[in-house]
Amino acid sequence: PQAMAILNDLRADAGLGPLPDPGGSADAVLEYLLHERFAELFLEGQRMNDLHRFGLVDDLV
Repeated sequence: PQAMAILNDLRADAGLGPLPDPGGSADAVLEYLLHERFAELFLEGQRMNDLHRFGLVDDLV
């Protein structure tokens, strides 16, 4: 719940609506977090570093 509140606060600062409630699933919250990081980092040229950080390079590239 706290992670989602933080994500939604960040989205509100950017003028975006809140994310739907994942129902307490840690995997769903992580998926939301990774998507938000993708959206934020993609145009900054940091996406590949983030994929390495989370061990997702082989899964997504």
